Amino acid sequence: MKDIIEWTGKAFPDLKKEDAAKLAGCMKLYKLSAGEILFTAGESADSLFVLIEGRLAVTMETGFNGKSQVIALLAPFAPVGEGSLAGRDARTATVKAVDDVSVLRFEKDSFQEFAAEEPAAAFCLLQALLGKT
Repeated sequence: MKDIIEWTGKAFPDLKKEDAAKLAGCMKLYKLSAGEILFTAGESADSLFVLIEGRLAVTMETGFNGKSQVIALLAPFAPVGEGSLAGRDARTATVKAVDDVSVLRFEKDSFQEFAAEEPAAAFCLLQALLGKT
């Protein structure tokens, strides 16, 4: 848990330490191997992820013969899937692990509970996410 609190603080440095600790309590650590897909365009947007270790490639369909193109390569402490917290119902891109990665997952339902209990911290979190998109 200590690591998750530290990582949350690094990902969202504007959050107060106690708010980062509360947020960390809502997050779960997941690991993916290189080549594994974190999520696919069109899937339900039910959570935000924060990359902790490794790199993720964000790809979108080009509309030409079913081809896709990498539109971003994410490094540690980058958020991905932040649209899920802003009410987006479906994923707009596919995200794939370039290396072995570790991510923290923050589910939409957990965010709603966090926002009800800590509205100022939730607002700070949203500001941080909007500033990084």
